[in-house]
Amino acid sequence: MRDSEEMLEKVQKAIQLLEGRQELVTYQSVSQIVGIPSQRFAYYPQAQTLLKRHAQYQNQMTQRVRLREDEIVAGVQRAIQQLEENQQRVTMNAVCRIVGISPSCFTTYPCIKALLDQRADHRSRIQLEKAIQRENELFLHVEEAIRELRSLNRQVTQKAIAALVGMQPNSMKQYPRVRSVLAENAGVYHHNTRTHSQEREGELVARVAAAKDLLESSGQVVTQRAIARMVGLGPRSFMRYPKVRMLIPPQKNISRLRSVQASPAEDKLIFDVEKAMQQLDAQGLTVTMPRVSASLGISPMMLLRYPRVLSSVKEVAKDQARKRYEQREDELVQTAYTTIQRLRELGHPINFTAVAKAMQRSASSLRYYPKIRSLVEQIRRENEPCI
Repeated sequence: MRDSEEMLEKVQKAIQLLEGRQELVTYQSVSQIVGIPSQRFAYYPQAQTLLKRHAQYQNQMTQRVRLREDEIVAGVQRAIQQLEENQQRVTMNAVCRIVGISPSCFTTYPCIKALLDQRADHRSRIQLEKAIQRENELFLHVEEAIRELRSLNRQVTQKAIAALVGMQPNSMKQYPRVRSVLAENAGVYHHNTRTHSQEREGELVARVAAAKDLLESSGQVVTQRAIARMVGLGPRSFMRYPKVRMLIPPQKNISRLRSVQASPAEDKLIFDVEKAMQQLDAQGLTVTMPRVSASLGISPMMLLRYPRVLSSVKEVAKDQARKRYEQREDELVQTAYTTIQRLRELGHPINFTAVAKAMQRSASSLRYYPKIRSLVEQIRRENEPCI
């Protein structure tokens, strides 16, 4: 009797272990865990009854799963047929929406996923066949368009072919055979275009060289704009040609030449600027670029064109700022000295904070002036008691 109870307990634990692993509960699987042959369960009626009950329950559940799977498969097939009839994409989400199931069901029922994969493979084959057919049709249209362009003596370009076919050039290039015939026929056009470009470059070289000689002989600066005006083209138009670019001096050389030519005008302007700055200084006004240009009656941008003028104005403005700083420092030193004397008479401590507070200024603003720092520090040391 005791052996029967012990075996029943072992079988119960084995069943719990198998169910926890989500494995089937069978005589064989339980016997492996318990450690006895499956035929020996016949000697333990209670354990055998328990095993039979679990086996029957699992068989029922398996049948229910199969019935449920068959129902879902039938629903999925109807959903696929409905989507195809409506010319809609057959996707997992679309099928689940029609059948009324969650996408997680596809992991529970593998055959449903296999059914969808099979339809997807079939759809891919159909799409591939359609793509091949479309490519063949487009290839014939492209060849016909090329023949038509040549018969009309028009340039055979991808853009012209696309216009006749009714597609964008990039769309046609998606098909290998079409892309090959486009490259082959457009290559002839590009070769002719290069030949024409070389001839055009040769003509421009001669015209630019003549314009350059004329500018140099008349003492004018050789610039892109001047040459373009004489040749009758925009600067960007003929600068596309390498041989033409070689004939025109770099921009930095043009700027240097302009600087040399402008030096007499700059000398005169410097004289006028210095005179204007002296007048402003005599009037007690700060020298700035807008005030100098206003005194001369010219635009500030005109002064910025001359580096020496700009340097001269900056130097005078810097000197004025230094003088104002020194004057302000001397005034503050005098005020600080008077304040320190007053603090002494009142018996107050002499330090930066006390002096700044008495002067109604911040301590950090006073430390900006070296003479004040030196004065306060000197007075503070003199007032320190000797030890």
